[in-house]
Amino acid sequence: MIVQRVMRHYFEVLARLPLPLPRLTPAPAPAPAPEKSPENTSFIRVNPIEIGQRRMNRMEGGFLKNAIASFTEKFQKEKDEIEKKCEISLKLDENQLPDHLNDIENRIETLQKYLTDSVNFLRPYDVRIGQETLKSLRDLLDNQRDTMIPKKKFTFKSRKRETDTKRTISTTDCVDGPISDLFSHDKVNCGFDNLSGQRLIKREEEIADNEVDVRRLRECQVFLIGCPSTVRFNRLRRCQVYCGPVKTSVFIDNCNECVFMLACQQLRLHSSVDSDFYLHVTSGPIIEDSTRIRVAPYNFTYPGIDVHFVASGLTKANNNWNLVNDFNWLAADMNSPNWQIIPDQERKDARSIDAN
Repeated sequence: MIVQRVMRHYFEVLARLPLPLPRLTPAPAPAPAPEKSPENTSFIRVNPIEIGQRRMNRMEGGFLKNAIASFTEKFQKEKDEIEKKCEISLKLDENQLPDHLNDIENRIETLQKYLTDSVNFLRPYDVRIGQETLKSLRDLLDNQRDTMIPKKKFTFKSRKRETDTKRTISTTDCVDGPISDLFSHDKVNCGFDNLSGQRLIKREEEIADNEVDVRRLRECQVFLIGCPSTVRFNRLRRCQVYCGPVKTSVFIDNCNECVFMLACQQLRLHSSVDSDFYLHVTSGPIIEDSTRIRVAPYNFTYPGIDVHFVASGLTKANNNWNLVNDFNWLAADMNSPNWQIIPDQERKDARSIDAN
């Protein structure tokens, strides 16, 4: 007990002794807060939506830059490949050229679709350069077709005309051999050539009893109002064709994504895809190397068409539009998968146009 009291006293005395204090230097006065003037308060009132939009703009800018760079690289690579194939054309035999040039044209069409599908993010400058490139490629291909493929003039085999009996047609009315031989590369005397996005009309006084050539058209509407002797269509893309009665045959080669309304004695179709045909044809239509073809009855009309039917020798009651003969399909017990009948609900309405 005594020890505890002594210790408590010792600590009480010790607590009352003055302790030496460390020397303290005064702290610097804090800097005055900046006045909130109208010039420097904008950083305080930040709109979070605006910040998000700025970030999105930066992200989109980076995406567009990468997308344009990717497009340019792929487009240029395909362009170079097409030009190489054009150089190869110079080394091929004559019988290899048609398929080779058709392959080049299909690649140009694919490149055109690639450009069309990319216009949403391309700059106007990029689109213009792409269009100019495609035009130069098409001009190169056309030049090779005109200079490398022999020019063959189409003619019918002679035969005796029968004026007092009903006119019929047979496969001997046309030249033997591939349908590509039926197309001349000479200048078009009656018809249309190398046009785009136009409404084109030939009337009776221009085409009556004439051979008509329609070729190298894009996204055109073509009206042939009259009674031509023969019509040839070659290399049409996304066109609509409305034709009056033809006295003999219609030949179609390398036409894609088109609509044809045709009345003729015979129709022969070659190397075409994704096209609809509204037909009045005496003998069954013939197709070769063609796919996704659809057919329906002819329904084009215009003032004077009945007179042209009589002049052509066609009989309205005799229409074999659905007796399609596919030369690439040999199975007799099964229909060809390359053609079908257009459903009623998808058929185009009859068109009418003043022929005067």
